[in-house]
Amino acid sequence: MFYRHWPYSLDPAYVAKIEIPESAHENFTAQLEQLPHEDVTITTSLTEKVNWWNPSAETIEVERIYHHDTGGARVILCREIDRWILYVFWMHF
Repeated sequence: MFYRHWPYSLDPAYVAKIEIPESAHENFTAQLEQLPHEDVTITTSLTEKVNWWNPSAETIEVERIYHHDTGGARVILCREIDRWILYVFWMHF
């Protein structure tokens, strides 16, 4: 699932929910753990506009929040009902 928000007067933002195959889970987790993790808050109402953005704190395996000069991202890998799900939020500043 994917949702893009790009009104003319605001910076673009994206949210996505991606299923990760079981066979790729360990390698994918290792790659996510190499991403920087910052103690920052990236907030948006965009995740409230989709009913499928619902990562559960109890099922989170890896979470990374980081920003750079032009934007910020939050990625969350969860185990949901025998599936690995990656939630991605990105916004341009």
